[in-house]
Amino acid sequence: MKDDLSSVPEGISIIPILSNVLPVSWIMDATIVIDELDKTFLNQLKQLKKIFL
Repeated sequence: MKDDLSSVPEGISIIPILSNVLPVSWIMDATIVIDELDKTFLNQLKQLKKIFL
């Protein structure tokens, strides 16, 4: 079964790949630039980064 994800906002649809790439970017002190991100997810990332590093 295929689901139509075209109505999912970009700020939400980017979360799965971003969740996998961010830890590597933190370790490498790299910058990831995206156009839009869910505010709740962004706030949680700040907390996660403190724990991760």
